[in-house]
Amino acid sequence: MTTLRVLATPHRRAGGTATYGRTAMAGDITNPDFAEPGIGAAPKHKLFTVKNADGIPGWEVTQDAVQLVALAPGARPAESGGGQALRLKGEVPEHVGAVSQTVPTTPGRKTTISWMESPDLAGPAEPGAREQDYTVLIRPVETPRGPGRTKEVFAPAGSAGPAWVRRSVDFTPTGANVTVEFGAGLRGALSPLITGLALTAGDGRTPPPALFGTVTGSPVGAEPGETVTLTFAVGNRTAAPAHGEKATVVFRPLPPLAPAAGAPGTLTFPGRQLIAAEPPAQGAFKVTVPPGTAPGTYQAVADISYDGAPVADGTLTWLVEVVAVRSRADLDETGLSPSR
Repeated sequence: MTTLRVLATPHRRAGGTATYGRTAMAGDITNPDFAEPGIGAAPKHKLFTVKNADGIPGWEVTQDAVQLVALAPGARPAESGGGQALRLKGEVPEHVGAVSQTVPTTPGRKTTISWMESPDLAGPAEPGAREQDYTVLIRPVETPRGPGRTKEVFAPAGSAGPAWVRRSVDFTPTGANVTVEFGAGLRGALSPLITGLALTAGDGRTPPPALFGTVTGSPVGAEPGETVTLTFAVGNRTAAPAHGEKATVVFRPLPPLAPAAGAPGTLTFPGRQLIAAEPPAQGAFKVTVPPGTAPGTYQAVADISYDGAPVADGTLTWLVEVVAVRSRADLDETGLSPSR
């Protein structure tokens, strides 16, 4: 493994504004854009296996094989300065690859590693296929049981690249360095691409995620006995990543409205990272207007929480406008009576 030099500087956003509560470590990750070794112009690619494990500077191939892929200008992520990416598989479906790097850290200081991810350029994937799932393993870090490891599974958003999004994992190191490993999860012809890695360490003042909810499509019209869909979105106002599995939305239709039979009353967003630069996560609940409900406007609400704590702007409210069931005579008069 390679031990890397760290130079701490203020982390700045575009426009030169320092990011609140974060310190970027320039030079922390060697070869973060996989720009070395240069392999030429797109669509060239180059294979690296465990037999030439140190062929990618700063990285070690720890399983089967991976490939460096040259990206055409239009296929490159906007946030990455390089024209290459790492493909986490080799040239055959049986090559389920992995790479790792050891990075200096400060024990006890919350740290975030982030990277750009895209589905394979060779897509699209079959609907429901999971062959592009991959894992990020970091050790040693603090866990509820003491020093250990953190492991997260990611699935590229979309079926075909280029479709770059930024992903991240938060951790608290227990020693002077950690080893970070990216590995493909399943055999298959398609593989995720990664590039544009960055490591930031907190200074103890990092603001938490600021989630908010937005109701879409309200008011909703319905008749007694009808079930309708209520849609919403959950976003994050800050750059501090919010893990989708920790964002919980609990549905509470107010009487006389009732949850639709068999429909979930609680939703989370596993596999999603909510940050200000990304589109909000979408969701929906189903509500039933009981037969015999009088015409009028009724409410359904939902409450958003994050990691068990209520969100300040986390109450969603839908208006459901119930209208009387139109009689057959009414339908006949308007010419809308169904033909027999």
